[in-house]
This record gives sequence, structure tokens and C-alpha cells, in this order.
Amino acid sequence: MNFAFSSEHQAFAESVTRALERACPLAEVRAALSQPDWRFHLSAWDNLRDLGVLAAALPEEYGGAHDVIALAAAAEAVGATLAPAPVGSALYLFGLTLLSEGDLGSKSKWLAALAQGATVGAGYFGSGLRVTNGRVTGNARPVFDGLAAQVLIVRANDGDAASLFLVSLDESGGMEKRPLRTLDASKPAAEIIFADCPAIRLGGEDSVQRAKDRAATLLAFEQIGGAGAALAIARAYVSDRAAFGRAIGSYQSIKHALADVWVKLETARGHAYYALWAMTSGGEDFPLAAAAAHVSASDAFEMAARVCVHVHGGIGFTWDAAPQLYYRRARALSAFLGSTQAWRDDLGRRLIDGERPRR
Repeated sequence: MNFAFSSEHQAFAESVTRALERACPLAEVRAALSQPDWRFHLSAWDNLRDLGVLAAALPEEYGGAHDVIALAAAAEAVGATLAPAPVGSALYLFGLTLLSEGDLGSKSKWLAALAQGATVGAGYFGSGLRVTNGRVTGNARPVFDGLAAQVLIVRANDGDAASLFLVSLDESGGMEKRPLRTLDASKPAAEIIFADCPAIRLGGEDSVQRAKDRAATLLAFEQIGGAGAALAIARAYVSDRAAFGRAIGSYQSIKHALADVWVKLETARGHAYYALWAMTSGGEDFPLAAAAAHVSASDAFEMAARVCVHVHGGIGFTWDAAPQLYYRRARALSAFLGSTQAWRDDLGRRLIDGERPRR
């Protein structure tokens, strides 16, 4: 069995990359870091809408193409360009979760608007929220892209069990948003305080993990895109930078470091492809595959970004250099679905308990 994007999906990803590089070069990603209460890059978001990325995974009745593989291919392009747009929150978390768990009325109201770029949704699957008589109370933090979101899917305790709920922020009078400081301000987060806000129940505890597994799979492709770009930047630099009369990339320590990144990246790519296959084919081992993809891709992006900073020497962490942007994003995405260590621990428990990938 061969896992790879088709030529059509590769061409789609390349078109997304070109559009995002034109709409939002790294200089604008850097500028977003110093803008207070940053939301997202409107031109990048509009380009994603025009190319059909926002609608890619949605059914035709909501204006989509029903092609989650196209969304995965586009996610890799988003990661490579560091596009500061709420793709993960709006598409991986909110869109796919509402599509899978939502009622017809909620899907009709929100998914068509999402496909048109008119709505930004987000998700929060942490603790701190409770629902009583259909109304949610508590503090949610961090909510990535929460400042821009008009609607949220949240995990909240409903009696003795946790469930997923849909909360329209535009209709929640007892709601307050507070920006949070993050390492990557181009991937903003917020604290959202709910005080007796209306909430629509979507699904039980099982739906929470299903939503996280879907998001983890697509996030892995975004992380792989970022890792690949960081490795390419590092390789280009060490090929040009000379010391003692030769390119520094010719020295063994540099070559070994970049080779280790490449191995980590390709391992993560294999995990991500397998998780995507399990997700789209209904494989029984999808939860295991999703966890492996998320852990592997998080490790690969962090390592690629760290080595990219390292091989640049003293300029690697400076404001005007590109490597620090990738390191910031690597750290932000590793926390997007909660602690990577928690995912690693869960994966370890599954393997110890005897779960194995399908053969």
C-alpha cells in the first residue's frame, strides 16, 4: 500500500502555497507578532476561501467538495508558509466536529458561512466549563483564535459526564473575551469567560475524543509543512554560509543534525498518511494512529525549528531572521490540542494495553 497525495492534491497544495506566499510573506507574519490583540491575516483567509480550502472537507450541500484529503494537502501548505489564519480552529476543530456531531439546523446555519469565509469558529476541549439547564458557565483558556471566533464548540460537564456543546458568541450576552500572551502572537489565544450563556448539546464524551483525533490528524500535516520549510531554510543557509574556506554544511556535525531532522520528518509523514487513511476509511485503529501522528509531527516540527535556529548561529533567534518564526509556531501548534506529553502518555498506555496498528 502506497501512502502519498495524488498529483491533483499535490498541485492543489502547490497553488495554495503560491497564493499564501504572495498574500502573506514572512515579513507580514513577523509584523503580526508586534500587533496588539491580533486576530488573523484577512488576505490569507480570503485566498484560502477563493481556492476552496475552507470548503474542501465539507459536503456539497454546504458549498464544499467533500474532500478531506485536499484539506490535509492544503494544511501542509499552511504550515510551510506560517499563514496566520485560523485554519486549525475553524476547519480541523470547529468545522469537522460540527459536521460529524451537529444537528441539521446548526450545520445549516454555520457550515455554509464557514465555507464562504464569513464565519470563524473555534474549539475548546479543556476543563473549567459546566452546563446547567442548557446554559454554560465557567472559564475557557487558552482558546486559540478565540478573539476572532463568532462560535465555539466546547467540552463542558453536564452533570456527571462531559459532552460537547455549541455556543454562539454573538448571541451570548454574558460572555467576555480576554487576550492571552503567547510565544507566537500570530497564532493568538484568548480566555473566554461564560456566565449563563445558551449552549446546544452536540454529543457525549466519545465525541470529544473523536473530534480531537480528527483535528490531530490534520494538524499533523500542518506541522509537517512547517518542519519541511524549516529544514529547507536550514539546508539553504548551510550550503551558502562559509567558514574556514568551506560551506558549513560540509562539516559532519551539521550534516548529521540535518539528516536527523529529515528522518524525524519522514517518520512523521508516514504516521500522518496512515492516520489520514484510517480517518477516511473508518479504520478501527484511527485513535491510535491519530495520537501517533500528533506526537510524531509535534516532535518533528520542534526539532526542525530548533536545528534551523542552531545552524544559523547568532542570527538564528534575532527578530529579522526567519528561524525564530518557525520555532514560535512549532511551540504553538504543539499546544494546540493540549499537552503533547499527555498525548504521548496516552499513546504509551494504548500500546502497553495491547493496541496495535492494523496490519
